[in-house]
Amino acid sequence: MRRESFTPTTLIDPSKNKAFTVVKNSTGKEFKVPANMTLLETLEAAGEDLYAECREDICGTCEVGIISGEAEHRDVILSEKERKSNNSLMACVSRGRCGQKLVLDI
Repeated sequence: MRRESFTPTTLIDPSKNKAFTVVKNSTGKEFKVPANMTLLETLEAAGEDLYAECREDICGTCEVGIISGEAEHRDVILSEKERKSNNSLMACVSRGRCGQKLVLDI
């Protein structure tokens, strides 16, 4: 299935965001993702270099693999089956579950 979109398709209520912790699997380094920032913004602010074009859940370029932990999928890129498999997330919009560590393949 192929889709094209030129505007964000996900409407996210930022008041529902909760802080969570992400671990970079390759180094073990931990990052606290505050409620008012995306995972992508947090990693970039910490000097991590992630590829992301649109930053609005349109393109899927910010997909990151999940080693452990559960994602709160907020994207429209992954299929329902892919979300349930919990193997990856879109760093521009998806988040980790509150109170859990999310270990990413980066």
